Amino acid sequence: GLRRVLGLYLNVSAAEVRFGYGEHGKPVAADDPGLDFNMTHSGDTALVAVTRGAELGVDLEETSRDRPFDRLGRRYFTAAEHAWLAAREPDETRNAFYRVWTLKEAYLKAIGTGLKFPTDGFELDLELTPASLRATRYPGDRPESWFFAEPEMAGAFVAAICCAGGPRSIRRREASELPPPRA
Repeated sequence: GLRRVLGLYLNVSAAEVRFGYGEHGKPVAADDPGLDFNMTHSGDTALVAVTRGAELGVDLEETSRDRPFDRLGRRYFTAAEHAWLAAREPDETRNAFYRVWTLKEAYLKAIGTGLKFPTDGFELDLELTPASLRATRYPGDRPESWFFAEPEMAGAFVAAICCAGGPRSIRRREASELPPPRA
């Protein structure tokens, strides 16, 4: 599916899409370094984001799974993020936790480190929708360099997109709307 989407942007068949890898193993389009993309999946649902000339990260989580949300929030979130989570009504805690988690993973994927950089090494402003990056200890990074989107997802899913630069328009396409694969 990812090759099919990238093939549309590269004007090649899915089989012709070639990948390279960045410093921390983040995949890149080998034949078009200006094409930035990221993919995530959870359960049977996937999310692919593509743009030009801007680092990009996405995350998607299925929210039906129970977890020790308070304990995980204390471990992986900053004190302010955990306080925000703890202030939610009990019936909002699950979606609130997954909201923070997807935003954090999207940023980590955008900077290309994944979980090699600590999730409490940066802080989100969760009072805003979409959220924004309040602070980061990632070397050379500035919070105002990043834009988040929180697209609505069908079913029990929460998603986040993090993109460098500034706000971007988002065009949503379902897999069924993609043209047939090229030969």
